[in-house]
Amino acid sequence: MRVLLDTNVIIQSEDNVELSQNTQDLHQLTKKHRIQLFVHRQNRSDLLKDKDDRRRKITLAKMGKYPVLEFAQAPSAEFNIELGRTSTLGSNDFIDDCLLFALKSHAIRYLISEDKGVHVKARRVGLEDRVFYITEFIDLVIKEQFEKATPMLPAIEEVEISVLNLNDAIFDSLKSDYPGFTGWFQKKAEEGRRSWIMRRGESLAAVCIFDPKNHDCNNGMKICTFKVSDLLQGMRAGEHLLKQAIMFAIKRGILMMRVEVFADKSYLISWLEDFGFRQINSSMKGGREELVFQKNLEPITAMDSDPLETAIAHYPFLPEPPHVHAFVVPIQPQFTHILFPELVVQGSLWLSSCGHAIRKAYVCNSNITSIRKGDLLLFYESQQRRAIFARGVIDDVLRSNDLDEMSTFIAKRSVYSTDDIQEKISKGETLALKFYQSCLPMNIVPYQTLEDMRILNAAPQSIVQLADSAYSSLHRIL
Repeated sequence: MRVLLDTNVIIQSEDNVELSQNTQDLHQLTKKHRIQLFVHRQNRSDLLKDKDDRRRKITLAKMGKYPVLEFAQAPSAEFNIELGRTSTLGSNDFIDDCLLFALKSHAIRYLISEDKGVHVKARRVGLEDRVFYITEFIDLVIKEQFEKATPMLPAIEEVEISVLNLNDAIFDSLKSDYPGFTGWFQKKAEEGRRSWIMRRGESLAAVCIFDPKNHDCNNGMKICTFKVSDLLQGMRAGEHLLKQAIMFAIKRGILMMRVEVFADKSYLISWLEDFGFRQINSSMKGGREELVFQKNLEPITAMDSDPLETAIAHYPFLPEPPHVHAFVVPIQPQFTHILFPELVVQGSLWLSSCGHAIRKAYVCNSNITSIRKGDLLLFYESQQRRAIFARGVIDDVLRSNDLDEMSTFIAKRSVYSTDDIQEKISKGETLALKFYQSCLPMNIVPYQTLEDMRILNAAPQSIVQLADSAYSSLHRIL
């Protein structure tokens, strides 16, 4: 496996000439598992701009320990069109684009970068699942794929914000961005405002402060503060918190939620759009543009031309036949526990990093070829529960017998180790399905009911497509 490093993974702060702990872990683990780390020729150009002679010499010396990637082509015209602009030769944007173009050209398998701007660009060109933060790469690629050590997240607690420590580091950037944040926080604490939080040790690792009936949102739900700290970077904590907010709203009949975001928070904006938030307004606040995003929480009543886009816009509500096909997907109990942990272990204190997320991946040896983006998935646990218990919508499909291609495709969403994938590939061509799991509550439908209603005539051993009439009958009892 060959991995490209961005300059910011190597360069350190002015007063720190030692490698960070994360970078040390990265070196130790990549060496242990024979993962090759490379730098791009443009990384050197980036470092030469540093006006601090001492720091520049140190970082250039550190860079000299890595082999230089032979691929050195400038981004193509087609790639620049995907990005939406052409960067100036030698600029920081140009250097970032060169790294991403090497990734797009398959000169390298993954890119590790601490620059949120690089991650935003990666989304524009369809590379978001191949660009990692250091902690993401360690937890989601090395530990999950090679060491079978699933990173675990603390469960969500609901508490009044009055019990939170306003001096916790997670609030530092909020106090910097919003000069009146401290006063607002104290006022809302006195009113009994509530929040969902996740802790890492004694520190707050994630927080979502919410107002379930805000007059400025037409009595919809307002997400007042949404913050995940670096303690949980890359661990899908944001998706877990968002799922909590959506389930809370749906249960209470709330039809809309809003959140305000500064226009320069491009990474957060892209992330919100991935779950159906759309900009409805903007205003100036303290000399900065602030955008208002809204997400409607109403069932799909009309289909756009693209079923997947419709599903994202209306998430967690899903498109249904006859607009899309419905498939029953059998899953073994051991994978149920890691792919859908919150549906298996009620009240669990810890959840797996990819299992608790909204966007996931499922891998099997089914030879079915009719599955498309936007299609509906109904997960059926075999052997133990023997019932349909979860559902989702397809957002990408890959059929391959190449281990590297398959691992790359599911890397950021995988609960499967390299050995798991290799075992499936050894049995023949393998199917990977990326999907959004719906967090809508649903009834568990046992096999006997499915058989009695003639929805299935045998327990599924592989993926089964349902006739529209069969799904219509099933839909009434889900």
